[in-house]
Amino acid sequence: MDREKMFANARELFLLGALSLIGLYHFGLFFYKRKEKSIFYFAIFCFLLGIRLAFTGERYVLELFPRFHWPTAFRIEFASYYFAVPTFLLFIHSLFPEESKAKHVRRAIITSSLFSLTLFLPISIFTILLYGFQILAFIIIGYVIHINLKAVINSRPNSKLFLMGLLVLAFSVSFDILKHSLNSRGIGLTPYALLCFIFIQSLILSSRIANAFVRAEELAESLKISNESLLAVTENLEQIVSDRTYQLNSSLNRIKKDLLLAKKIQQKILPEDGIKFDPLKIHLYFQPQDEVGGDFYDIFELDNGTVRFFVADATGHGIQAALYTMAIKSEYEAIKRFITKTDDLMNHLNQKIQNKFSGLKIVFSGFLLDIDTKTKTVYYSSAGHPNQIFVSNGTQIILNRTGNIIGLKKDQPYTQKQFPILEGDRILLFTDGMLEQKNEAREEFGMERIQTILSEFQNKESERVLSELVIQLFLFQGKEEQEDDQTMVLVEWEKKDPVT
Repeated sequence: MDREKMFANARELFLLGALSLIGLYHFGLFFYKRKEKSIFYFAIFCFLLGIRLAFTGERYVLELFPRFHWPTAFRIEFASYYFAVPTFLLFIHSLFPEESKAKHVRRAIITSSLFSLTLFLPISIFTILLYGFQILAFIIIGYVIHINLKAVINSRPNSKLFLMGLLVLAFSVSFDILKHSLNSRGIGLTPYALLCFIFIQSLILSSRIANAFVRAEELAESLKISNESLLAVTENLEQIVSDRTYQLNSSLNRIKKDLLLAKKIQQKILPEDGIKFDPLKIHLYFQPQDEVGGDFYDIFELDNGTVRFFVADATGHGIQAALYTMAIKSEYEAIKRFITKTDDLMNHLNQKIQNKFSGLKIVFSGFLLDIDTKTKTVYYSSAGHPNQIFVSNGTQIILNRTGNIIGLKKDQPYTQKQFPILEGDRILLFTDGMLEQKNEAREEFGMERIQTILSEFQNKESERVLSELVIQLFLFQGKEEQEDDQTMVLVEWEKKDPVT
């Protein structure tokens, strides 16, 4: 009996020493690698197993300390059991987080904590409650096996090695239970299987740490190569910057030349200031926001003595809007001589834009004005264009829209309106770049300011009126940038000098 007791103590002390060393080793690893929580959980698990081993079996701690308070020893034994089970669940959760669910881990921890609180009750009570925790332990073990099998199916790293450790432990426990049922004597395999299982877990953690080191070495090598490349680039940086600057300047010069050519072309296709169709005096102002713009205007005389004015404003500004105006001009030129009514022309223009450029989503506002110099009648149609202004005998009349913006949809109706015109009457056509220009206070120039200027200078020459509009716009704008293309066409039925 003394010999068997000595061997039993030796086995337990060997296991206790091995668990303590493994736990201390992994505590040291965690101290230098705090982000790897699995190392911390495994170290705690090893210490809890060591504590349980010291207070169960041969209870070697009570031999070292004969006066140790035995109720406290019972509580320590139970506490190590209550905390070891959820700690092991935390360990496997940290190994295979995608196969386990955090809510189940939290429930296990809460339940184990409730059982640990029962240790403050008398021994006769909390020892009976152990059977309830046994059920929880079996459930957690089953869940651990479930997690491990899912990890193996998903080919997670080290999942097969973990499963091998579980199988060794399960076989040893089963063998010892069978041997005990047959009253067979001999050394149990469970303690050694447990040590083997712990060793396998150490291998798993070592593998994770080794992989981390390998990744760190690969990153260090990659960083070294990047640094060498950066150093090479730095050494040639001045030359690289010089080459890139030359390329950018060359490209910029080409763009400037192209824009200058585009500006000249756009200016050539627009009527020049000073154009005259007796008895009409016409004054023009065109200022794109960029080198080229999206405003377009056209003036020409039909065969029947009617002078036709067309002002359009394509969406946007810059090169894209300028290209849109080329398409608008092309389609307008093809029909402007053959359709007499303004509403019919607007309908045809809308259909042509829809049929030919529907994929480009070209939309624009337009104002078409015909002045019949024989009958002294004005006809107009407005496709979503801002309201224009007709001044007759000092009275300002607003020319409202008669249809939607061109390009929105097919078969949208346009109507034509007409009114008489007398000597000295004026018509101001413009685009929304005039109305929407803002000052430093973010106020818009607006229709009221245009009407006020027309009223204050109604007795002045038409050239002076247009000049004053431009001057007041610049003064209002101040240091603010121009926000859109600006176009004005001022038409006056010239007064004839009385015959002396």
